[in-house]
Amino acid sequence: MTAKSLVALLALLVSLSSAVSAHIEKTEPLQSLRQSYFALLGMTFAPMGDMVKGKIEWDATRFSAWADDLHHASQSRR
Repeated sequence: MTAKSLVALLALLVSLSSAVSAHIEKTEPLQSLRQSYFALLGMTFAPMGDMVKGKIEWDATRFSAWADDLHHASQSRR
């Protein structure tokens, strides 16, 4: 793993943890859970859109991994 990849991964993990924790609200737990869920979906979908638009370099392996993550995150657990 290159240094750039490691820094990018670390930045992603920090942003994920702060985005999810920003939605924690004890008085409205279901609303908080829903907002966190949509934040995670957005954080997965946004880089896919950037890659399709050409804002970031195309990487089929990374795009496929993001698509798998999005697929698993969007599955309804009833």
